[in-house]
Amino acid sequence: MIKPRNIALLVSLLPQVSHAQGTFQVRFAENQYVIEPGASVKAALVIDPLPSEGLFGFAARLVYDGKFLRIDGVGAITLPAALDNDGVFGPGAFKAVESNAAAVRGSVDPLLARPGAYRGQELATFTITDVSGTVGSSSEVKIEFFRTLGPTETTFVSGDGLDLDRQIQFSTSIFQVVPEPSVGWVALGGVLTWLCIGGRKGASIVEPATSVGGIPTTTADSGSATGGGVA
Repeated sequence: MIKPRNIALLVSLLPQVSHAQGTFQVRFAENQYVIEPGASVKAALVIDPLPSEGLFGFAARLVYDGKFLRIDGVGAITLPAALDNDGVFGPGAFKAVESNAAAVRGSVDPLLARPGAYRGQELATFTITDVSGTVGSSSEVKIEFFRTLGPTETTFVSGDGLDLDRQIQFSTSIFQVVPEPSVGWVALGGVLTWLCIGGRKGASIVEPATSVGGIPTTTADSGSATGGGVA
């Protein structure tokens, strides 16, 4: 079970929260990812568009089917350096992973004399691994708010302290398992390449035929003497 740390101190440092205008999509960078059986893929979580005043902090949770996908511990979650803080608790964003979910909470450093807003769209990157081992299988990963203080807790806050939660919309992505490259096709490609290269080299050895007085001749490299010998 994901056990959050208390963020009441962080909330107390924020200016009085009001609501921003507009809609913001929190999604993966791609709608669909392909993975070879048992392999991993990196999926970036982004906010689109970036709030005009940047971002102070966010908290999001991924939900997935543990029979198909896995996130191998908190080391499989990375954040941009500017967001790699857990509010007043200092450096190191809060991360947690369980069998079918992974959560992350990051913020700019509020303890700086002049904390600046984060100005990037990428929030975090998750390394997601296939555990199904079944070619053709697919699984959906959902994104949701990561709240620890109840349903009224603010999780996405703009750089000037505005509550973005009512304007946040989440999208899902599909992770599809595809076959590994066939050894047979790789070998065939190597043979075709060799034939093409060998053919070009063979063609370069034979020089064009020439003629002397209308009598065709070949070079000595071809192994034949000049035609029409002189008595």
